[in-house]
Amino acid sequence: MLRVKFGGTYLADKDVSGLNGFTRTLIYESDRKVFRLKTETKLELIGNAFTFVYGEINKANCTKFDLIVEDDCSGNFESIFNGIVYSSDIFLDPNKCRATIETIKDNSYSAVIDALQDNSVNLYANFSPRCFEVDIEQFFVKYYDINGVALPNRKSYKWFDVLKFLVDYYSNGTIDFQTNVTEEIWVTNGYNLRAQSGDINLEYFEVNFFELFDNLSKLLNLAIVIEFDAFNKPILKVVYKSYLTNGGLIKTLTDDDVSFDFAISIDKSRQYNSVIVGSDNYQLNDEFYNIWNDENPMQTWQKRELNTCSSCLTERGNNLDLVVSYIIDSDLILDTLGGSDSNDENVFLIEGIYSTLSAKIYSIPYAIVHYNRLFINENVINRYSNEINCYTKDSLAGDGVFIARGLESKVFLNTQGTGMIGTARDLNYISSGEYNSIKDNGTNAIDTFITGGDAGFTYVIPTNGNYQFQFKGTYGLIQFNSIDVRIRLGIRVYAGGTLPYVGVSNHIHEEFIENLDYDYSDGQIPFFISLTKDLNVGDLVVCFVFAELDYNFPNPNGFLFEVGVKDYEFNYIGCANEDTVTQSSNDLPFLANFSFLQTQNEFNELVKTNKRYGYFRYKGSRLFISSIENNGCKSNGIFYCDKLPECT
Repeated sequence: MLRVKFGGTYLADKDVSGLNGFTRTLIYESDRKVFRLKTETKLELIGNAFTFVYGEINKANCTKFDLIVEDDCSGNFESIFNGIVYSSDIFLDPNKCRATIETIKDNSYSAVIDALQDNSVNLYANFSPRCFEVDIEQFFVKYYDINGVALPNRKSYKWFDVLKFLVDYYSNGTIDFQTNVTEEIWVTNGYNLRAQSGDINLEYFEVNFFELFDNLSKLLNLAIVIEFDAFNKPILKVVYKSYLTNGGLIKTLTDDDVSFDFAISIDKSRQYNSVIVGSDNYQLNDEFYNIWNDENPMQTWQKRELNTCSSCLTERGNNLDLVVSYIIDSDLILDTLGGSDSNDENVFLIEGIYSTLSAKIYSIPYAIVHYNRLFINENVINRYSNEINCYTKDSLAGDGVFIARGLESKVFLNTQGTGMIGTARDLNYISSGEYNSIKDNGTNAIDTFITGGDAGFTYVIPTNGNYQFQFKGTYGLIQFNSIDVRIRLGIRVYAGGTLPYVGVSNHIHEEFIENLDYDYSDGQIPFFISLTKDLNVGDLVVCFVFAELDYNFPNPNGFLFEVGVKDYEFNYIGCANEDTVTQSSNDLPFLANFSFLQTQNEFNELVKTNKRYGYFRYKGSRLFISSIENNGCKSNGIFYCDKLPECT
């Protein structure tokens, strides 16, 4: 038997209709990333209940009613749903003396947070709209400039303090806040990073729940659950999404429990066509850096779309969007700390160390000082590895992609002076300084000394396998075009541990082209060299330019001839699976939909305890709750499923 307490008063059974069909749904709403209890039941009020509602709305058209549904299944009436009804969700029919409640919102998330989460609140607020005292602690945090010099006293906030502040403000203290997330992250803005003061609206900037939670949830893969304390006070809890599936066995279902309408299908909503990561606000090729590889999108914070390499495609537009609106890019953080005011009003998320009231900084090999390794694209997407199928990390290939481009590289041929006869020759291994653009997804290339004093930009083979390298561009005389020379261009492979060499080159593989009679009138000649070999981990691959000149002519002071390559490229584009794709896999690829026997007490236990984070077992499959709608003795459920049930 159910009864209703509405606006603090119990309603007579005869004045309420719709309770016989009262249902509750325990649901994970993936769009909002919240796991909560809700109802879509509509109630009709007549008699004294109508008179009460009509009178209250007549006195104040903006009215909120508390609604509690109680059940006496256990012998005593117990609350099974606490909700809120706003007058705007009540339709009055004075001619029939009838009021219809169209929407009942739960008293935690939908009635409060969901309704107000877009409302920005300035962090200097001391009271909620209903005069509940709110407070948030501001910290003076130490950051560092590009050289590691400390910059103290930058006003910042702990991320969970901000969310708690907003929950207190929105709910007037009726909802508590908790979290199990351990990452330490400062929330601040550009104005405070610059250590400015005087503008209270920027020192204590505005923020809203949706934006802050949305950014954090994308970066860390978070969700919201609604739980209750011993006094039935709601708790909004921010958790890792894995929290939703970390429970044990709820119940083993048999064929006697499960209806004949059992249906299972692939969950198309998690068959993503692409994954979009990064930030809307980022900076590439910052002038501070000469060793940060911004060309590697997985090691930056730049916005990047990664295509699926799975054969399971779905509807157009089904993409996993992990792009954040707040600033997380290290270059922009450093620019702001350096005095740039272009982001004064923008919110920053910065990895921190709470115990020392400081930001967390990283150093070489990535940059002299940089921030937020926690938020680089690769680390973010790795947090979703059990939710998505295979995806490519780069549009060209995977971690092994290496492309180095340059404008001009020269060798120098010096003749010896008046009346001398002889040969001039020079060999140049192209160094990193001679490339103006480098893409190195696997950070596998470094300058290596080939001889004691001659270095070349060298690709270090990361794993045993088959590799194809290319060296292409144009070659010819660059200066003094009045003599024929011999030119050789090539790619060489050296065994790991054999460099630098002394004397004759000890390379183990070589592919080259050679022009033994290059005429200066030929101009720039296109070339293309390819080397494909099975190589071993640690082998070294480098490209080179060689030129040789025999001279027999009067030469009072010696001539300098410059021979080389222009608009050249040295590359490796991997195509093996281990280089192009991830090892990620959706661990709950199916959706099961069916009705099953479930008492109201069993449902109540799920609602009120952590059992809801567990799973049902059916014919060898584990079924995690997507939604369960209960009507008293039977439930309709949709479940995330790890595998197909055994067919018996």
